[in-house]
Amino acid sequence: MKLNEKVSYGAVAAAVALACGSIVADAATLGTTAVTTMSQQGNSLATATATQAFTITVTLGANYIQNDTAQLTFTGGSVPTTGAAPANAACSPSNAVFGALSYDTATNKANYRVTSGSPATGDVCTYNVALRTSTMTSGNVTASYAAQTASSALAFDAGTAALRIGTVADQFSSGVVTALNGEVDVNSGRYHFSASDGALAGLLGFNDQLTFSIGNASSSLSAGVAVAGVTSVVASINGDFSFLDDDGTAGCSSSDIGGNNGRAIVALGGGSLSINSACSVLTYTETSGVTTGSRTIALGKNSLTSASIGANDKVITAPQSFSGSIAFTYANSSSGSETDAVSSFGAWTLNGASINVGFMPYTEGTSRILNLTNRSSQTGAVTVSAINESGVACPAFSVGSITGNSIKNISADVDTGIRACYGATFAGRVALTVTANIPGSSSELYSGYNRNGSLSTVVNNSNGK
Repeated sequence: MKLNEKVSYGAVAAAVALACGSIVADAATLGTTAVTTMSQQGNSLATATATQAFTITVTLGANYIQNDTAQLTFTGGSVPTTGAAPANAACSPSNAVFGALSYDTATNKANYRVTSGSPATGDVCTYNVALRTSTMTSGNVTASYAAQTASSALAFDAGTAALRIGTVADQFSSGVVTALNGEVDVNSGRYHFSASDGALAGLLGFNDQLTFSIGNASSSLSAGVAVAGVTSVVASINGDFSFLDDDGTAGCSSSDIGGNNGRAIVALGGGSLSINSACSVLTYTETSGVTTGSRTIALGKNSLTSASIGANDKVITAPQSFSGSIAFTYANSSSGSETDAVSSFGAWTLNGASINVGFMPYTEGTSRILNLTNRSSQTGAVTVSAINESGVACPAFSVGSITGNSIKNISADVDTGIRACYGATFAGRVALTVTANIPGSSSELYSGYNRNGSLSTVVNNSNGK
């Protein structure tokens, strides 16, 4: 051997292993001082050239010589497309240097070559790299290591495993803290809840409260990463809020929110409430001085007793459930938005009778039979609502009242209400909901129809339970 020849011992090991068909024993070990936790929202707003820095240490498992090469390969984030190569990697204790060559966008690698000294087994080499911030918006970011001999490009000293160097977290979250759970009281004619979530100014009667929150996980993010701030919040709650429509005009409007007996108020938070004309979507909107945390909406009547109910007051619809969404915008140098679906904002129950009839035919030669039984001593009003085969709803209409310990035939009154909703010549099928201000456990409905002299019974949730 000539004295000026330099030998890569890693290359010798690789050649021997290749000849013998065995696995190379030497293997570099990757490490990092800490996994960098980044903001999904902050990263998504980053410019195309913005980068996030990472520090990776590689403990060598073999000896290297001049011009041996090494690479770091990344997943979960992309190397820069413009700008300078990564910084040189210094090794200790040998003081050798892996000179940086380039970022390779085709293979998503950072390339290096031994330019100074002879890196030795056990050396800890420190690599400072950068990845494009906007490309890291979910999951984990990993790095793996590989090296090749200068003379014949044989692989050696491959990293033992890919190293997780970063993770992307959802900085913002939303959710229901306290769901709507009011029980509508039949003893108040369904104008009030049977209990309250607490006294509030502007809602003298019993109220039900919904609390939802916007969370910010900024404290769990690593220092120096891109973050965002919430700039607006919009919560949309789907349900039947027709009890708010008590100003004497048809349909809900902003004047129905808090000006009359039926009210919805913001009990906590800096936003405002609005409602659509169909009284089916109540919306909370906050656009100024927005912070994360909880917001509370309270609903109910501004009267203490049913004696205060006016001519335009509406009953509170129950039973029913509520769904919707919570949307928010966020920003740093630019802005983005997110909408979280909410499958349940809660539900309202009724401490009286609510009976669902799956279908009732309105066809030629068919008559309906609907007999409501009240086994309690309480007298209560009875209403019926419907929906037809086309999905068109018929709002609740009165079919009178039922006295205690009696049976009431509501067939004709129901027919009158259905014809008023869908027209005198309506033909088809409808589903009915019969609601009575009497104890549910003491009520039962017989439902059926007669078609050309043939009687059929329709099972409902009172006689089919």
